[in-house]
Amino acid sequence: MVTIGLSSDLYHLPIKGRQHILNKLDFLENLYGNIIQLWEKGVTEKEVFKGLKAKLGIKEDPWIKYFCCGNVSIINGLRSAIQHYEEERKRAYSLSCSSFFFCIF
Repeated sequence: MVTIGLSSDLYHLPIKGRQHILNKLDFLENLYGNIIQLWEKGVTEKEVFKGLKAKLGIKEDPWIKYFCCGNVSIINGLRSAIQHYEEERKRAYSLSCSSFFFCIF
């Protein structure tokens, strides 16, 4: 007789999964804050990457970078964070200008 279904052996039940997710979220928020803090000082992307390596001990796995043709790399994540910050800053500036213009007229 063949049974079709999922056995309990196939499931991986993480212990303290919620805490691990909260720790990861905290790490990523701190990482974003560190990137933006260095970026606002006028540091280049490569210098920000070097600063993160020194401050947080972040390493880039060359095998993953090679296997993904460089598309999955820490420097791309860094660029994405900087781009997100710049877009949010422009959006906030345009909203403040439009509300100022509305108040004048």
